[in-house]
Amino acid sequence: MLSITPQTKVGELLEAFPHLEKKLLELSPKFGHLKNPVLRRTVARIATLQQAAQMAGITVETLVNTLRKAVGQDVLGAISDNPTDLPMPVWVDVAPIHVTFDVTPLVEAGEHPLGQVMEMIRQLPSGKVLVIVAPFYPAPLANMAKEKGLEVYARPISDGKINTYFYKG
Repeated sequence: MLSITPQTKVGELLEAFPHLEKKLLELSPKFGHLKNPVLRRTVARIATLQQAAQMAGITVETLVNTLRKAVGQDVLGAISDNPTDLPMPVWVDVAPIHVTFDVTPLVEAGEHPLGQVMEMIRQLPSGKVLVIVAPFYPAPLANMAKEKGLEVYARPISDGKINTYFYKG
């Protein structure tokens, strides 16, 4: 049986426990994006529960322990990792914004903008900032950008959206 942890992939969770999709929707309406077949095949395959919690705006501890309880697993101790709680880096106010891209319409239309955003990251000039506006924290994208050497910072804005800043030093 799959042990549910912050590192469990959303896709493998739903394969092992399909009934937990309803529990995810109860925890946050943002998990409704999982009904989109494109996002289900792409994001759910690579996103961990820790990343999913960030995208949904709930604590990873709440998410993991609620799911563990639902399948009869013992709860875990304190777990935390909220990227919007981190202090704002100096470069957010100093470095010029190269591009701002609101992916909300694409996500709401059932599209997955990962390819477009990764191309923007690839073309981002040194010393500039790319801002992605989304209805959730794009944790898998942020992790991929960090692996490419970019700095990432996120902060909530209006209407439940989050600005995620990508800086190429």
